[in-house]
Amino acid sequence: MAVKDNFETIRKAVASLPIDYNGHQIEVTISTGVVLKNDSIHSVDDLIKQSDLALYDAKNGGRNKVIWR
Repeated sequence: MAVKDNFETIRKAVASLPIDYNGHQIEVTISTGVVLKNDSIHSVDDLIKQSDLALYDAKNGGRNKVIWR
């Protein structure tokens, strides 16, 4: 799935570019929850709730992840 590949490409790019701050290298990673419109999504609130749950799954699963619902 091309969309899924795009999220992984962004995640990997962020992780591969440390930030230099006052001579210190700071490694940064991102975690994100992604939800595609499906039959269980009936409102924007449903979409936000499912995305939020996916985000917490990503963070609780070790961070630096893309979780799909």
